[in-house]
This record gives sequence, C-alpha cells and structure tokens, in this order.
Amino acid sequence: MVRFRLFDIPISISPSLWLVLALLGGGLYMNSSADLLPVAIFVIAGFASLLVHELGHAVVGRALGGGHPQIHMAWLGGVCHNPDGRWTRGEGIAMTAAGPLASLALGALAVVFLGLWFGDAALGLRLAWAVIWPAGSQLSQGDLAYLISLNGGVFSLVTNIIWISFWWSVLNLLPVYPLDGGQIMGGLMNSARKLHMASMIVAVVCFALALTFHFLLLAVFMLYFAVFNFRAMQASSI
Repeated sequence: MVRFRLFDIPISISPSLWLVLALLGGGLYMNSSADLLPVAIFVIAGFASLLVHELGHAVVGRALGGGHPQIHMAWLGGVCHNPDGRWTRGEGIAMTAAGPLASLALGALAVVFLGLWFGDAALGLRLAWAVIWPAGSQLSQGDLAYLISLNGGVFSLVTNIIWISFWWSVLNLLPVYPLDGGQIMGGLMNSARKLHMASMIVAVVCFALALTFHFLLLAVFMLYFAVFNFRAMQASSI
C-alpha cells in the first residue's frame, strides 16, 4: 500500500490499482521488454487522471463543507471519504461534479500542451480528436502511430491522458448510481427507490449497447451496476 499526502489530504493506493491499469494498458499482450514502456505510460496516465479526479472531490468538498477528506484508490477508481464534512444538497452536487470536471480539465491542459508542442493549436485539437474518436478523425491511426513513434514517450503520455480523462469522465457522468452521475441524480431526487430504478434502467441499456459494440469490460461493469441497483431498489422503502 502506497501512502502519501497532497494538499494536506491523506492518499492511499492499493496494489490493485496498478494491476488493473497495467491490464487495461495491454499488460497481457507483452511479448518483450520493449512492450513494457507503453504499458508503463498508460499506468502513469491513468493514475494521474484518477488522482486528479479524486482531488477534485476532496479539494472542492473541503472548501464548501470543511472536514478532513481522505482518498483511497483501488481497482479502477477511488473513493473520497470526508465523514465530518457538512454540505447542503447543492454543495454536495458541486462536490460530486468536481471530480469529473477536474479530470476533464487535466485532459484540456493536455490538449493545450499538444498545441504548444507542435506550435499549432489546430493540429493539437485534431490530434486530440483522433485520440478520443478515431472513426471521426481526419488523421488515420497510422498517422497517429507515426507521430507517437516520432515524438517519443512524452507525446504518448499526453495522448493517453487525453483519452483516459475524457472517456473516464464520460463514464463517470452516466446517471448510474454509485457513479458520479448517479450521485448527482440522487442529489436532485427525493426518492432512493426511484434513484435506483432509474440507475438500473440506464445500466441495462448501457449493458446492451456495450455488448452490441463488443465493449466486454464495460458490459461487465454495467451488469454489476444493474444488479447492484436492482437489489438496492428492492431494499428501499421510499
């Protein structure tokens, strides 16, 4: 377990986080030591994005409601605990939204960096779009791979940060409890039962879409969230 403090916030990191990030970064497909660098870069980028996400929760939560936040990171995310903080409903929603917004801000900074790196803001935006949505980009994957090989590990790190920050934030903002989007939805509703019912429906729809487009890992997560919310809905009295 790695432990340190940042902005006077205690942070602990379980080994499971490194394991999952390494697997997502292609750790199962390494054939030689040369394949280690791309995996390591993905792990660093994933850790940076996830840490900024949780710091967004912690810093904004502390500013709005006080308390002593603590961050624990494990598996494919993290949890920000602040049991002695006190927030109004609106402040709680703002604290929850601060996580994905902080991660998106990191991604935006990475896009700016690309523009500065090449001395061309428009090229930086095109590269970022090629990373986020290859099918809709004017750049081919071959062109992108060539630029990555030409510009080395720093460029690879920046593009990984853009991809992870964007898609992780999109996933987190889905209205599915306990994701951030689901918690924001819960802050706007007065019924736990309706919250879990809506979350279950969205999770089932996302599960079907993930299967259709062969996103198997996402399908597994959505199936878990659907079952979780179904059970929580049954246990809810209001």
